[in-house]
Amino acid sequence: MSVLVTDARGNHALAVVRSLGRRGLRVIAAETSRLAQARFSRFCAARALYPSPVRGVREFQEGLRRLLEVHRPDVLMPMTERTILALASVRREIESRTRLAPLPSEDSLRVAFDKRATIGLAASLGIAVPKTVVLSNPSDVAAVRPHLTYPAVIKPRCSESLTADGGMTKGGPPEYCFGPDDLEAAYLRVHRRAPSPLIQEFIPGEGYGISALYDRGRPRAVFAHRRLRMIRPTGSGS
Repeated sequence: MSVLVTDARGNHALAVVRSLGRRGLRVIAAETSRLAQARFSRFCAARALYPSPVRGVREFQEGLRRLLEVHRPDVLMPMTERTILALASVRREIESRTRLAPLPSEDSLRVAFDKRATIGLAASLGIAVPKTVVLSNPSDVAAVRPHLTYPAVIKPRCSESLTADGGMTKGGPPEYCFGPDDLEAAYLRVHRRAPSPLIQEFIPGEGYGISALYDRGRPRAVFAHRRLRMIRPTGSGS
């Protein structure tokens, strides 16, 4: 069996390449750059390049089609939110050519990738969530200013978004507002790069994460961790 793994520069892709390679699978590591760490793994059987979806989603999709034609993998494993979003509009075509795994339904991905939708789902299930405000118009920021607790966190709804010109852009890091007088400026800084961000109460304490693998609703593996370090100490992936 052969597996095409995207986003080969990431640590998670490297872990996948090693894990699958140790089990005797043929692994193709793909990235937008030749200088991607998983491409140098001894468990990498082949290497591939594709156009960056940041520059153009259509070009990325065409590049992915070429890789599927050349390498004919049994399984395609997209490793980042960016890559998953970039292939979403041609998902059915890809699934007709190879197995796309592990990837949940489009509706599940929509909830997972939109922090507002994630918060809404959690709240509906009785899970405690930070107090969250989403403005319908940036001009409404003055009206909510006296009703917030500070510091407040202003957070992009999505880590990655499609752009009007057919590319992709990052939501960027959160902003912290320590008083009502600073709210409008902080909100607009985030809104300009990631429209309609969330305004949330700040929750102090340690960070924890949980990961789960499900097969049609059946839990197959669960893993929990405490965050020892983060890429950005002010808030990011760990």
